[in-house]
Amino acid sequence: MKKKIIINLDDEIFEVFKSAADNEERTLPNSIINAALEYILSSDYVDEEEMKSISNDKELINNFKRGLKNISDGKFKIIQ
Repeated sequence: MKKKIIINLDDEIFEVFKSAADNEERTLPNSIINAALEYILSSDYVDEEEMKSISNDKELINNFKRGLKNISDGKFKIIQ
């Protein structure tokens, strides 16, 4: 089943999206969907197998916990 969304874009942003779609020879909606999916899947998405691997890594989990405790205890140094 498909869902419909409506977005409001300022003229400048619309022109950026339209230009990208034209350059890719895609429709505007297809270009926006493609760009959004590429961004999500390449930067912030962790699939189930990767999440299982992370969750089962006891050393990694212990390091995270130790790091959080150090932060809460004020045992950290900000480096600029």
